[in-house]
Amino acid sequence: MAAVEKKVSPYLYRIVKFEHVVEILNGSLHFSHPSKWDDPYETRVKNSRDYAMFAQCWTRKAISDAMWRIYSPDHLGVRIRTTREKLTFAMKDFARRNKGYKLRLANVQYDTTVKVREKTLELAKSLEDTLKPQFAADLLFHKRNAFSHEREVRAVIFCPTIDPDAKKDGIKIDIDGHELIESIFFDPRAADVLVEALKNYLKNVMDFSGDMRKSSLYSKPQEIIIDETL
Repeated sequence: MAAVEKKVSPYLYRIVKFEHVVEILNGSLHFSHPSKWDDPYETRVKNSRDYAMFAQCWTRKAISDAMWRIYSPDHLGVRIRTTREKLTFAMKDFARRNKGYKLRLANVQYDTTVKVREKTLELAKSLEDTLKPQFAADLLFHKRNAFSHEREVRAVIFCPTIDPDAKKDGIKIDIDGHELIESIFFDPRAADVLVEALKNYLKNVMDFSGDMRKSSLYSKPQEIIIDETL
Protein backbone atom coordinates (compact mmCIF):
# COMPACT_ATOMS: atom_id res chain seq x y z
CA MET A 1 0.00 0.00 0.00
CA ALA A 2 1.35 3.41 -0.95
CA ALA A 3 2.21 5.79 1.89
CA VAL A 4 -0.22 8.63 2.44
CA GLU A 5 1.48 11.95 1.79
CA LYS A 6 1.17 14.31 4.74
CA LYS A 7 -0.47 17.59 3.81
CA VAL A 8 1.67 20.64 4.56
CA SER A 9 -0.28 23.46 6.16
CA PRO A 10 0.04 26.83 4.39
CA TYR A 11 -0.52 28.77 7.62
CA LEU A 12 2.01 30.75 9.62
CA TYR A 13 1.52 32.08 13.15
CA ARG A 14 3.16 34.69 15.33
CA ILE A 15 2.52 35.78 18.93
CA VAL A 16 3.07 39.51 19.32
CA LYS A 17 2.11 42.42 21.54
CA PHE A 18 -1.27 43.98 20.91
CA GLU A 19 0.26 47.27 19.80
CA HIS A 20 2.22 45.41 17.12
CA VAL A 21 -1.03 44.05 15.69
CA VAL A 22 -2.34 47.61 15.47
CA GLU A 23 0.89 48.65 13.76
CA ILE A 24 0.52 45.89 11.17
CA LEU A 25 -3.13 46.76 10.49
CA ASN A 26 -1.96 50.35 10.01
CA GLY A 27 0.31 49.09 7.23
CA SER A 28 3.74 48.62 8.83
CA LEU A 29 5.60 45.30 9.28
CA HIS A 30 8.71 45.36 11.50
CA PHE A 31 11.88 43.35 10.81
CA SER A 32 14.53 43.12 13.54
CA HIS A 33 18.28 42.92 13.23
CA PRO A 34 19.51 39.51 14.52
CA SER A 35 21.73 41.27 17.06
CA LYS A 36 18.53 42.03 19.01
CA TRP A 37 17.79 38.32 19.55
CA ASP A 38 18.92 36.24 22.53
CA ASP A 39 20.67 33.44 20.65
CA PRO A 40 24.38 34.40 20.22
CA TYR A 41 24.69 31.97 17.30
CA GLU A 42 22.57 34.33 15.17
CA THR A 43 25.43 36.82 14.84
CA ARG A 44 28.45 34.57 15.30
CA VAL A 45 29.75 35.35 11.81
CA LYS A 46 30.82 38.97 11.35
CA ASN A 47 31.17 40.54 7.94
CA SER A 48 31.24 44.00 6.39
CA ARG A 49 27.57 43.92 5.42
CA ASP A 50 25.98 42.14 8.35
CA TYR A 51 24.24 45.41 9.25
CA ALA A 52 22.03 44.98 6.18
CA MET A 53 20.27 41.71 7.16
CA PHE A 54 16.90 41.89 8.92
CA ALA A 55 14.47 39.13 9.78
CA GLN A 56 11.12 38.22 11.25
CA CYS A 57 10.18 34.97 12.97
CA TRP A 58 6.97 32.98 12.46
CA THR A 59 5.97 29.46 13.45
CA ARG A 60 4.19 26.57 11.78
CA LYS A 61 2.75 25.51 15.16
CA ALA A 62 -0.83 26.65 15.63
CA ILE A 63 -1.25 25.64 19.27
CA SER A 64 1.60 25.75 21.77
CA ASP A 65 1.63 26.21 25.52
CA ALA A 66 5.36 26.98 25.36
CA MET A 67 4.95 29.72 22.74
CA TRP A 68 2.23 31.50 24.76
CA ARG A 69 4.38 31.39 27.89
CA ILE A 70 7.53 32.61 26.11
CA TYR A 71 6.04 35.35 23.95
CA SER A 72 3.09 36.43 26.10
CA PRO A 73 4.43 36.39 29.66
CA ASP A 74 2.01 39.12 30.77
CA HIS A 75 -1.00 37.31 29.21
CA LEU A 76 -1.52 40.28 26.87
CA GLY A 77 -0.05 38.81 23.70
CA VAL A 78 -2.11 37.91 20.64
CA ARG A 79 -1.54 35.28 17.97
CA ILE A 80 -1.90 36.38 14.38
CA ARG A 81 -2.30 34.03 11.44
CA THR A 82 -1.32 34.47 7.81
CA THR A 83 -0.16 32.19 5.00
CA ARG A 84 3.19 31.71 3.30
CA GLU A 85 1.64 33.01 0.11
CA LYS A 86 0.39 36.23 1.67
CA LEU A 87 3.62 36.96 3.52
CA THR A 88 5.66 36.24 0.39
CA PHE A 89 3.44 38.55 -1.65
CA ALA A 90 3.75 41.37 0.91
CA MET A 91 7.55 41.11 0.86
CA LYS A 92 7.83 40.88 -2.92
CA ASP A 93 5.44 43.78 -3.38
CA PHE A 94 7.62 45.91 -1.10
CA ALA A 95 10.80 44.85 -2.95
CA ARG A 96 9.18 45.70 -6.28
CA ARG A 97 8.52 49.23 -5.04
CA ASN A 98 11.90 49.58 -3.33
CA LYS A 99 14.86 48.50 -5.43
CA GLY A 100 17.88 46.76 -3.97
CA TYR A 101 16.14 44.46 -1.50
CA LYS A 102 16.66 40.68 -1.58
CA LEU A 103 14.18 38.37 0.12
CA ARG A 104 13.84 34.87 1.49
CA LEU A 105 11.12 32.96 3.33
CA ALA A 106 11.97 29.43 4.48
CA ASN A 107 11.76 26.92 7.31
CA VAL A 108 14.50 26.91 9.92
CA GLN A 109 16.49 23.66 10.03
CA TYR A 110 17.37 22.24 13.47
CA ASP A 111 20.36 20.09 14.35
CA THR A 112 22.82 19.26 17.10
CA THR A 113 25.12 21.98 18.34
CA VAL A 114 28.08 20.24 16.68
CA LYS A 115 26.30 20.09 13.32
CA VAL A 116 25.21 23.73 13.56
CA ARG A 117 28.79 24.79 14.31
CA GLU A 118 30.04 22.80 11.33
CA LYS A 119 27.41 24.33 9.04
CA THR A 120 28.24 27.81 10.31
CA LEU A 121 31.92 27.35 9.49
CA GLU A 122 31.02 26.02 6.04
CA LEU A 123 28.76 28.97 5.28
CA ALA A 124 31.28 31.45 6.71
CA LYS A 125 33.91 30.08 4.31
CA SER A 126 31.49 30.40 1.36
CA LEU A 127 30.67 33.95 2.40
CA GLU A 128 34.35 34.84 2.70
CA ASP A 129 35.09 33.43 -0.76
CA THR A 130 32.19 35.01 -2.63
CA LEU A 131 30.72 37.84 -0.47
CA LYS A 132 27.29 36.73 -1.75
CA PRO A 133 24.48 37.72 0.64
CA GLN A 134 22.78 34.36 0.08
CA PHE A 135 25.34 32.70 2.36
CA ALA A 136 24.81 35.33 5.06
CA ALA A 137 21.07 34.62 4.85
CA ASP A 138 21.72 30.86 5.05
CA LEU A 139 23.22 31.40 8.50
CA LEU A 140 19.80 32.46 9.82
CA PHE A 141 18.13 29.21 8.81
CA HIS A 142 20.18 26.80 10.94
CA LYS A 143 19.53 26.55 14.67
CA ARG A 144 20.30 24.21 17.53
CA ASN A 145 17.82 21.54 18.61
CA ALA A 146 17.20 23.45 21.83
CA PHE A 147 14.97 25.78 19.77
CA SER A 148 13.14 23.12 17.78
CA HIS A 149 9.90 23.59 19.74
CA GLU A 150 9.42 26.84 17.81
CA ARG A 151 9.06 25.10 14.41
CA GLU A 152 10.22 28.40 13.03
CA VAL A 153 9.81 29.97 9.61
CA ARG A 154 11.91 33.05 8.93
CA ALA A 155 11.33 35.96 6.62
CA VAL A 156 14.62 37.65 5.77
CA ILE A 157 15.28 40.96 4.01
CA PHE A 158 18.70 42.11 2.82
CA CYS A 159 19.47 45.61 1.56
CA PRO A 160 23.14 46.55 1.02
CA THR A 161 22.33 50.22 0.50
CA ILE A 162 20.64 50.74 3.87
CA ASP A 163 22.11 53.03 6.52
CA PRO A 164 24.34 50.92 8.85
CA ASP A 165 22.77 52.67 11.85
CA ALA A 166 19.38 51.20 10.94
CA LYS A 167 20.22 47.93 12.66
CA LYS A 168 19.70 49.59 16.04
CA ASP A 169 15.97 49.95 15.45
CA GLY A 170 15.31 47.47 12.64
CA ILE A 171 13.36 48.35 9.53
CA LYS A 172 9.68 48.62 8.72
CA ILE A 173 8.16 47.78 5.37
CA ASP A 174 4.80 49.11 4.23
CA ILE A 175 2.23 46.39 3.54
CA ASP A 176 -1.55 45.84 3.49
CA GLY A 177 -2.01 44.58 7.03
CA HIS A 178 -5.68 43.71 6.59
CA GLU A 179 -4.76 41.48 3.67
CA LEU A 180 -1.87 39.89 5.56
CA ILE A 181 -3.63 39.01 8.83
CA GLU A 182 -6.39 36.40 8.54
CA SER A 183 -7.27 35.86 12.19
CA ILE A 184 -6.37 37.05 15.68
CA PHE A 185 -6.43 34.87 18.81
CA PHE A 186 -6.02 36.32 22.28
CA ASP A 187 -4.00 34.79 25.11
CA PRO A 188 -5.95 31.90 26.69
CA ARG A 189 -5.15 33.34 30.14
CA ALA A 190 -6.40 36.85 29.37
CA ALA A 191 -9.44 38.15 31.26
CA ASP A 192 -12.64 37.87 29.22
CA VAL A 193 -13.52 41.52 29.78
CA LEU A 194 -10.14 42.55 28.36
CA VAL A 195 -10.54 40.27 25.34
CA GLU A 196 -13.92 41.84 24.55
CA ALA A 197 -12.49 45.34 24.85
CA LEU A 198 -9.60 44.53 22.50
CA LYS A 199 -11.93 42.83 20.02
CA ASN A 200 -14.17 45.90 19.98
CA TYR A 201 -11.18 48.15 19.33
CA LEU A 202 -9.92 46.03 16.45
CA LYS A 203 -13.39 45.78 14.92
CA ASN A 204 -14.69 49.31 15.43
CA VAL A 205 -11.50 51.38 15.31
CA MET A 206 -9.20 49.32 13.09
CA ASP A 207 -12.00 47.89 10.90
CA PHE A 208 -10.60 44.38 11.17
CA SER A 209 -13.14 41.91 9.79
CA GLY A 210 -11.27 38.64 10.27
CA ASP A 211 -11.92 35.96 12.88
CA MET A 212 -11.18 37.08 16.46
CA ARG A 213 -11.48 34.93 19.56
CA LYS A 214 -9.79 33.90 22.78
CA SER A 215 -7.62 30.81 22.50
CA SER A 216 -9.36 27.77 23.97
CA LEU A 217 -6.09 26.11 25.00
CA TYR A 218 -6.97 26.25 28.71
CA SER A 219 -10.74 25.93 28.40
CA LYS A 220 -12.08 23.53 31.00
CA PRO A 221 -13.32 20.28 29.46
CA GLN A 222 -16.51 18.58 30.54
CA GLU A 223 -15.95 16.72 33.79
CA ILE A 224 -16.14 12.96 33.86
CA ILE A 225 -17.97 11.81 36.99
CA ILE A 226 -17.22 8.34 38.28
CA ASP A 227 -20.25 6.87 40.04
CA GLU A 228 -18.71 4.93 42.91
CA THR A 229 -22.07 3.51 43.99
CA LEU A 230 -22.17 1.04 41.08
